[in-house]
Amino acid sequence: MRIKYSNATGAARDFLIPLFERSSEQHQSKSIWVLRGTPTVYAKMVEMILNAKANEEIILATDTLYDLKVARVVEAIRNREIKVKILTYAHGIDDKYEKDVLRELIDMKEVEVKLLEREGRLGTIFLVANGEVLQGTYAILSQEIGLGMVAMWSDNRNFSELWHEFATYLW
Repeated sequence: MRIKYSNATGAARDFLIPLFERSSEQHQSKSIWVLRGTPTVYAKMVEMILNAKANEEIILATDTLYDLKVARVVEAIRNREIKVKILTYAHGIDDKYEKDVLRELIDMKEVEVKLLEREGRLGTIFLVANGEVLQGTYAILSQEIGLGMVAMWSDNRNFSELWHEFATYLW
């Protein structure tokens, strides 16, 4: 019985270990995380930009360009050899500070900014880079009490490609 048990466990191990390794390789990079708090969301955006590969195209969409400046996203983009497409609404460029950030971004060699002329707002901020996507929005309680930003981040390539197609449609 001991020999039969040893042979059976050995055969099971020889079968299951490669199966487990293949399974974990396939599911290793399909994470979804929830990020809470405006500083946390912008810190993740900066990290994604800094991790972008040379000559990679990233797409970023936001309602307020000035927040990108304050959160050091603009600084992360500067002097990187990446192509950056930024989507925002034209009516959001409504004060001196927004216009200053717009000029700064336009002056960067590898940055294109698209001002959407439609009415309304995006109501979201998203970044697609390096097979990852970050999508967030401001969490608001009743009576306009803001709770800061809440976002979802994923390194699921299919999800990232979906957001890339959405951004291409808006572009």
